[in-house]
Formats: sequence, structure tokens, C-alpha cells
Amino acid sequence: MQKGRPVRKPPSKIEGTRLRSIRTSPLQLLQSGKTQLRSALNQPSKKIEDAKLARGFRTTLHEFQKAQQLPSERESAHSPYLPPQLMDSNLLVSPD
Repeated sequence: MQKGRPVRKPPSKIEGTRLRSIRTSPLQLLQSGKTQLRSALNQPSKKIEDAKLARGFRTTLHEFQKAQQLPSERESAHSPYLPPQLMDSNLLVSPD
């Protein structure tokens, strides 16, 4: 018996089985997840569906940006021009 090291008893059958299942479960999950991912990525229907989603997203994003840009352009076109001399806070009238 060595000094400083606690004596470790061998696990019982139940503990040994439990330890093995705890160790193998994550490995099995990882392997099955990788297999499912590979099969999902290799399916042509998945690739087509992803392409359709990407196209729809680009279209929606473009429409959204256009919808944001139009009010901004209208506001800048209709806002009055104030020369820098009139931008002084003493000359502006506040609606109190």
C-alpha cells in the first residue's frame, strides 16, 4: 500500500454497468447526431429547401430596406432647408 493515496475498491457490478452506460451514451449520441446531420445535408430536397429559404430571405430583406428608404427620402425631400445662420437656438421658436 502506497502512502498518501486512498485505497480504491473496484466498482460493483451495478456501478460498473452504470459507469459504462454513462461513458458510452454521449459517444452514441454524438455518432448518431453526426450520421443524421450527414444524411440531412446530403439530401437534395434539403438543399433545394435551403436555397428557397435563402432566396425568400433576400427578397424580404430587399423589400424591407426599400420600405425603410422611401420614408427617409420623402422626409428629406419635404423637410425645410434652414441655413446655418438660422440654426442658432436663439432664433428657433419652440412650441411651448
